[in-house]
Amino acid sequence: MTTITPFDWQRMLLGAESPWYLIEIAFRTVWMFLWLLLLARLLGKRALNDLTPFDYILVIALGSAVGDPMMAPNVPIVHGMMVMTVIVFLEIVLARWTRTSKAVEKVVDSTPTLLVKNGQILDPEMGIEAISNRELLMLLRLEGVRNVGKVERAYLEPSGQLSLFLYDNGDEVEGLSTLPEDHNIPTRANGKPDTPSA
Repeated sequence: MTTITPFDWQRMLLGAESPWYLIEIAFRTVWMFLWLLLLARLLGKRALNDLTPFDYILVIALGSAVGDPMMAPNVPIVHGMMVMTVIVFLEIVLARWTRTSKAVEKVVDSTPTLLVKNGQILDPEMGIEAISNRELLMLLRLEGVRNVGKVERAYLEPSGQLSLFLYDNGDEVEGLSTLPEDHNIPTRANGKPDTPSA
């Protein structure tokens, strides 16, 4: 068993390798960066959009495949390039497959979830997506919505963004205020408290 000397600055800063290995790390980094840049061009503009669950996995896998060959002396550059190439190839194949198969598209990219219908928050769907009322109200506020009653439909997209379809003026219904200070106080769609008439 190797004994580790505490605060061994040579080990902490440079490791067991020669200081000249820093030059190799720089070379590895440039090489892997250029290869990743080439593969990113093959992925096209779709990869630059908001991330779907599959895209999120793609980013994690590519990050791991790029990082190891950049620094680890026992990981050959070609091995990292092969991993990256296979990952990108799988993404391209699945992207084409999703265009021809609805079943594959549903598994890979998932589908939008209806969270608000006719000014009412749909609790079962909220539970499926593990999103709380507080989070939904925050998303609505970010879109400038003061009252849930103004929302005809609200969909949670696979990218995590909220798509809104609002009522025309005058068509809105009574709903919950999205303003923090009015939380849990029923209000009309115009934002005024809903007080019972005398």
